[in-house]
Amino acid sequence: MSDPRSRWLRYVRFWGPNVDADIDEELRYHLEMRVRDFVAAGMTPERAREAALQLFGDPVAVAHALRAHDLRKLNHERRAHMLQDLAQDLRYGVRKLAHSPRFNAAVAIVLALGIGANTAVFSTIDAAFLRPLPFLEPERLVSIRNVDLPHQRVRGEQVFPKGAPDLDEARGQRDVFVQMAAYATGGLNLTGGAEPMRATITYVTSDFFSVLGRQPFIGRPFATGEMAAGGPKAVILSHAIWQRQFGADSSVITKRVALNGVSYDVVGVMPRDFTFPARTDLWIALQLPVQLSIYAAFRNYLPTGFVARLAPGVSVAQAAQRMEALRRRYRAQADPDDTPIAELARPLHDRLVGQGKTSLYVLMGSAGLLLLIACANVTNLLLSRASTRQREIALRVTLGATRLRVVRQLIVESVLLALVGGVLALVVAWFTVGALATVLPPALAAVAPPRLDGRVFGFTMLLTIGTAMLFGLWPAIGLSRVGLNDAIKPGGGTATRRGRGARGVLVVAEISLSLMLVVGAGLLLESLRTLLAVDAGIRTANVVTARLTLPRAKYPGTVARTTFINGVLERLRGVPVIQHAAMVNALPMERDRGVSLRARPEEAPQDTTRLTYASYLAATPGYFATLGTPLRGSDLPATYDSTRQVVVINQALANILWPSQDPVGRRLDSPAGGIHTVIGVVADIRAVALDQKADPQMYMPMAEASQDYVSIVVRGTGDTGSLVAAIREAVRSVDPAQPIYAAQTMEQVVSASVATRRTNTILLSVFGGLALLLAAIGVYAVLAYGVAQRTREIGVRVALGAQSADVIRLIVGHGAVLAVIGVAVGLAAAYALARFLAVIVYEVGVHDPRVFVAAPLVLLGVALLATWLPARRAAKVDPMEALREA
Repeated sequence: MSDPRSRWLRYVRFWGPNVDADIDEELRYHLEMRVRDFVAAGMTPERAREAALQLFGDPVAVAHALRAHDLRKLNHERRAHMLQDLAQDLRYGVRKLAHSPRFNAAVAIVLALGIGANTAVFSTIDAAFLRPLPFLEPERLVSIRNVDLPHQRVRGEQVFPKGAPDLDEARGQRDVFVQMAAYATGGLNLTGGAEPMRATITYVTSDFFSVLGRQPFIGRPFATGEMAAGGPKAVILSHAIWQRQFGADSSVITKRVALNGVSYDVVGVMPRDFTFPARTDLWIALQLPVQLSIYAAFRNYLPTGFVARLAPGVSVAQAAQRMEALRRRYRAQADPDDTPIAELARPLHDRLVGQGKTSLYVLMGSAGLLLLIACANVTNLLLSRASTRQREIALRVTLGATRLRVVRQLIVESVLLALVGGVLALVVAWFTVGALATVLPPALAAVAPPRLDGRVFGFTMLLTIGTAMLFGLWPAIGLSRVGLNDAIKPGGGTATRRGRGARGVLVVAEISLSLMLVVGAGLLLESLRTLLAVDAGIRTANVVTARLTLPRAKYPGTVARTTFINGVLERLRGVPVIQHAAMVNALPMERDRGVSLRARPEEAPQDTTRLTYASYLAATPGYFATLGTPLRGSDLPATYDSTRQVVVINQALANILWPSQDPVGRRLDSPAGGIHTVIGVVADIRAVALDQKADPQMYMPMAEASQDYVSIVVRGTGDTGSLVAAIREAVRSVDPAQPIYAAQTMEQVVSASVATRRTNTILLSVFGGLALLLAAIGVYAVLAYGVAQRTREIGVRVALGAQSADVIRLIVGHGAVLAVIGVAVGLAAAYALARFLAVIVYEVGVHDPRVFVAAPLVLLGVALLATWLPARRAAKVDPMEALREA
């Protein structure tokens, strides 16, 4: 007898065939038939069963083989049916999309904006947080601080006690660091390539490339002899400069180049993706102890960085504690100015990201809000369109289509729409990802710039499919519930009424999310406006700058450099379109700002309360007039007077050294030449950035403190091109082999200091503007659809005496209610989330009442405008025509 449960399972199938039950039933049937035959031949039932089993073989093995065969066949049939159904759904979906090209184009564009913004932002987030640095096992790389390099001793130099471990001592901690290397980035004039240029160079110690796990792809790393003091001078080229200056010639490793007139052997070329640190053009062997000659690449100080590879199993915190222990060998007592322990060793990736995390998180959140708004908008549009397909879907259900099949068909259509939007999104991202590079910290952008690669494409595809499910599932499930009776009722019956409420909820969500973006954009706009209104201490209009570096081999002393500088300025001042011309060793808001030195009043040598550090600058006469900075007292002299050393200080330094007193005529003591007489006080200039207050500064005459690095500054009446040409010609007339570089206007210099803030503000403002547009579309779509569905009702109202104003009030009132609810929810959310903007706004409260009043008013105005258009259409409804159509 067969098992009744097996028979029941064979015929009552909710989830398709039951392979196990079918096989068990069939094997049982064949075995029973064989037993029956043997019994009919005269065997006892027991003997007949034994004979049947002996003849049949092992039932378990047979069942296993049959099960495997049937499962393969069933899976094949299921895949075939699934692919066939999917192909039908795709063909039908394409036809349906082609029937409404304008509607679907609008949906695709809305999706492209939302997905494209998120794709571009993800490329930045990927570079900042997710993508590993292009080094070997980058998770084991740490940036080290508070380590010194050994320097060449100068005869007669005062010897100070060590205050920190040196590189060899830190390297010796083999149980913590496998390897450690030092590097210092500067600039030198390169000749020997296609044309003279200013090159970014990095001096590196012997372990630099092996610590990072990267090697030249042409040539070799530095040899031991090249790292030793007095050894051969060698250089390794970056891939970019190898292509640009040497035509990608693989024989370049047999050539020599000159840096500031000193000859170097080219020994290798690094791979394309290796630019660490800071877009380096060439790497030079740093011979230890450090020779004073290398300071030609820097501004009187060595900006040294240290990178180490942790030993297996060692944490960053353990490395920091070891470095703290080394520091305490030289300073038993902690100093308030000491580097915090956690900063002594940090993951290299974190060091490169720096303080840029908050702005990136804000940008990511804003893009996510925009995507949610786009999804709500598209869902609203699809819900509105769904009512026009109720009869079609009801007919399919009546003819036998299951709810699952209907939902799948509608989801396929949504996915097709999303794929079109995803393709357009990649185009949007392609044009915007370059601008987003300015959002990343410069140190990270140079090593791992944002790019559209396979990871980003994969994210876009996942986002596209997820978006399709998000905006397509709700309308699909709603349509699958439609019955034929509801579908043929006038006005759509209960399904339409249910959809009306859902669309209202989506409009409220759109408006609230949009208000959050508009408030954020408003705060950043107000912050940027406040920042740009800051008095930088200079008048940037019609000011052009250019930099040059004088090789010490060619200009070895003060006299030679002063002669060159005076010759160039004399020619510039003779150009008719130039009103003022001067030189300075460091421009305001320039990345390399030189050094800071101690300064104190001469009359109070022991008064530490009036001791401070001030930026040490050297300038020629006319520098302050060129910048348009007010000067009280006398300007810097053009010549050096050994009997009376003079200095001009800024107001910030004057307030520290001589508060409430006139500093002109007083004397200042500083390591920069001893005692100097203050001959003038210049207004404060924002030297670092617009959002940072002016540091104390002291200006020495260029003739007294001539520099290798100088910036030419001219103010003129000509355009930028003519002023730059005049600078280049003046330099060439004095020294034809001397290149200038970084020619730009002073407005560009100031603008570069706020580039990240400006980019954040522009992006969030664009997101806010798009959110406003999408919210307006959402409100309009809901009300316009509502007017179309309520045409009969409106016609009846008009026939019974309702005036146009009454109809307009009805429609506008409905839209106003939705807008007010959305604004109320959005205001509460924006108020709660605004605190995350505190780090990136400048001199603006995160709950600034002007923004929190203006943003809702703007959004309400846009929403009311969107309600007015459908309301006007409703007011023009002809009652007779409406009743006839109903």
